[in-house]
Order: sequence, then structure tokens, then C-alpha cells
Amino acid sequence: TLSLHQNKLAGPIKSSFSQLKNLESLYLHDNNLIGTVEAGIFLSLEKLTSLTLSYNKITLLAHHPVNFTLPKLKMLQLSQCNLSEIPYFLKFQNSLEVLLLRGNNIHGEIPHWIWNASDHLETIDLSANFLTAMKHNPMALQSKSLIVIDISTHMLKGNLPLPPPNTVQ
Repeated sequence: TLSLHQNKLAGPIKSSFSQLKNLESLYLHDNNLIGTVEAGIFLSLEKLTSLTLSYNKITLLAHHPVNFTLPKLKMLQLSQCNLSEIPYFLKFQNSLEVLLLRGNNIHGEIPHWIWNASDHLETIDLSANFLTAMKHNPMALQSKSLIVIDISTHMLKGNLPLPPPNTVQ
């Protein structure tokens, strides 16, 4: 575990993080980190369970349409990372429990696969983006583990699906 969150660290996130092959948790949120960061530097960390980059001054580039997975990833916090789209690699995350993408620049439709990206997904926060609709809008979300859904502060139109019965109101 490398926990450097809530400091006043400044400068870019170095690609050398990709060399920490035994890293399980990386907490870099709430600093003054800057620059453009390729998500690929973290995708080689096969033991990674938690990654938090939120609330820095970075732009995370995660637009690679790859069928790649971090097999043990349980928590991903990318709030205010200037994402322009929901990272496609999330489609293949089987262990993900918490996904926070709040306050980015994500436009367009919410992909249908996001609700079932993981059988273990409990919390999803897509709030404060520029999402407009649900792609292939299901009548009801089928996830049995989803407890918290935050899709507030958007430009959503159309019908919203019914949340799972275990969702907190």
C-alpha cells in the first residue's frame, strides 16, 4: 500500500508507478498533482485492488478500447480527473465494488454495460458530468449488489430504469 493522499504533493504522476508490480493500493487523491496521465501506467499492476486519483489537477486519458482488466480491482476513484468518457476497461472488471467518476467531463449516453460491469458493484457515482441518456435503457437494473447510485446533476432525458430493490433511497 502506498498512501500519499491529502498532502500538498505537486507535479506530475510519474509513469514509474507501473514498475511497482506488487502494489495493491495506491491513494493519491486530494493533492496538487498536475498534468496528463495515461491510465495504462496502472493497467500493468495486476495486484491493484484500490486506486484513488480524485481531486487533483490531472487529466486522465483512459480512452484505449482494450479488453484489459485489473483482476483484483475493487475500488476506483477518478472524481474530477477531467475524463471525457467512461473508461472502457471498466467493462471487464469482475471484482469492482466502488466506482466514483463524479465531476468529470463525460458526455453522451451512460453505457448499458456499466450497471453490470461487476457482480460485486455496490456504489456508482456518475454525478456532475454531462450525460444525456441511458444507452439501451432497461426497464429495471438487474444488479443484486448495487446499493448506491448517484446520477445527479446531468442533462438526462427519457425514462430512467427502476433501481434494484436493495438500493438505498
